[in-house]
Amino acid sequence: MDDDTPMECDTGDTMDCTDSASDIAIVGEFDNMERIDQISVLHNIIARLGEAPDGREVLMKLHRLTSEWILRDFVICLPEEISLHIMSFLDLKSLLNASMVSRAWKSIAESDQLWKRICYQKNIQAHVAIDCDARLFTGQFTRWKKICHNSGRFNVSWRDHGMQRTPHPEKIQCHPQSVVTGLCLAGPNRVISCSDDTSLKVWQVQPPEVIHTLNGHTGGVWSCAVDGDIAVSGATDHDLRVWDIRVGSCLGVLSGHSSTVRCVAIKEDIVVSGSRDNTVRVWSTTTLSCLRMFEGHTDAVRCIALLNNTVASGSYDQTVRLWKIDNGQCIVLEGHQDKVYCLEMTSKYVASGSWDQTIRVWDAFVGKLLVTLRGHDGLTCTMHINGDMLLSGNADCTMKIWDISAGKCIRTLESHSSSVTDVQLTKKFIISCSDDGTVKLWKRNGQYLRDLVDINDLYDNFAPGNGVIWRLQCTETSMICAIGGRLPQEMNVTSLLFQDFTPCDNYDRVPNRPVAFDGF
Repeated sequence: MDDDTPMECDTGDTMDCTDSASDIAIVGEFDNMERIDQISVLHNIIARLGEAPDGREVLMKLHRLTSEWILRDFVICLPEEISLHIMSFLDLKSLLNASMVSRAWKSIAESDQLWKRICYQKNIQAHVAIDCDARLFTGQFTRWKKICHNSGRFNVSWRDHGMQRTPHPEKIQCHPQSVVTGLCLAGPNRVISCSDDTSLKVWQVQPPEVIHTLNGHTGGVWSCAVDGDIAVSGATDHDLRVWDIRVGSCLGVLSGHSSTVRCVAIKEDIVVSGSRDNTVRVWSTTTLSCLRMFEGHTDAVRCIALLNNTVASGSYDQTVRLWKIDNGQCIVLEGHQDKVYCLEMTSKYVASGSWDQTIRVWDAFVGKLLVTLRGHDGLTCTMHINGDMLLSGNADCTMKIWDISAGKCIRTLESHSSSVTDVQLTKKFIISCSDDGTVKLWKRNGQYLRDLVDINDLYDNFAPGNGVIWRLQCTETSMICAIGGRLPQEMNVTSLLFQDFTPCDNYDRVPNRPVAFDGF
C-alpha cells in the first residue's frame, strides 16, 4: 500500500494515515521502546481517548481497523484440501451452520468434493441419486450433496409409508406351480430368482419386469450366486451352469458332482460348490474345469462361504471345515451336536448355525472356537456379521443381535408369529420376512419400526394365514420378496413382490415431514 493512500475500514470509514515529520519521529521513538513500555504508552493513549468528547468514535474506528489485523479465518487460510478434510468430520447440523458463517465457509461447505467425501464415509452409492427423478430436488445442490440428500429421502420413505411414491408393492407371477428356492441381487437394479421348476429368471427391479428366463437345467435349481454379470446355479441334475445375465446365455456346464448341488459361491473367476455327494468342488469359470475336489465330509454339504483363498463348508455331519484353495489344507471345526445349516464368514470370524439351536463362532484363520451363542429355541436359518456384531434369524420366530466379543445377546427382536425365513441388513435397517406372510422393518439397534408387507391382508389368493414369504432381497431403494402359499392349490400364485421406496413427488410439500437428512 502506498504511504499516502488512506486506509478504509469495512464500514466505509476512512482514517487519514498520511505521515508528517512529527508522526515519523513519534513512530521512531515508539519503535525504540521496550515492549512493556510500548504497552504502557498505548494503554495511556487509549485511556485518554476514552475520556475525550469524541474519543469513543476514534476508538470504534481503531477497533474496526485492528480487528482486521488480529482476526484470521483459519479455514480460508488453510490449503483447500485441509479445509475440506476438517469439514468432512462435522455432523450434518454443524455443517449446515458452518455454511452460514461466511461466503468462504459456504463455498467450502457446499463443495462437491466435500459431499463426495461424506458419501464415501457413509458408504452412500452414487446410483441412489443418479437414478432418481430430478423433480425430487429443489434449490442449488451439487451432485454429491444431491446424492446425500436423496439417500436421506429414501431412508425417510422406508420408515414412513406416507412418504412413498408407490404405496403398495407390485406383484408379478414368477414361477407358477413351483417354489422360489433362491433370490440373488445382481447389482442395484437386477435380481435373479431360481426355482424347483428347473429355471432361473433375471429381473429388472425398477420398473419391475423379467429380462431373461434361463433354461437348461433338467432338475430343480436349489442354489444360485452372482458376481457382476456372471451367475452360477446348482441343481438336482447334479450340474452347475454358468450364465451371462446381460444376454441370458449359458456360458458352460460344470459337471462332476454325483448328487444335488445344494450351495454355490462365486468370486471373480472362482466358483465353489457343495453337494449332497458330501464333496466340495472348486471350479474356474474361465476354463470351465474343476480345479480341486475337497473330500472329508461324511454327509451332505449344506452351506458354503468363500473369502479370498479360504472356503468354509458346513455339513449335515455336524462339522464345519475350512479349506485352502491353493494347497487343499483342511481344518475341521467340531462341536455342533446336530446338522450345520448356515454359515457366515468374514476375515476375522466364521459363524455356523445348527439344528442344535446354537451358533458357534470360530477364528477364521486358525479355526479356534471363540464363543458358543445360546438363546434361540430353533434352527438358525440366516446370519449377518458386521464387525463384532452378529444378526441371526431363527425358526423360533425371533431374531437376535449378538456381541461376539462379549459372547452375549444384546437384543431379541420379537414381532413375527412364525419362523423367520430370511433377514437382510442395509446401512440403516434390518428387514426380515417370515412364514407368517409379513416383511418387517427394524432399526439396526433392533427397534421395531413397521410392517412393510402383510400378504394375507394385501391379497385374497390365500386361505387365512396361509401366505408365506420365502426369500427376501433389498437394495437401498427397493425391496424384493418371493411369496407363495402353504396349500397345493395356492402354488399357482407364486410371485415376486417389488416395493419401490422412491419418495413421493410432493415430498417437499408434505406438512411436518421428517427432514430428509435425518435419514443419515
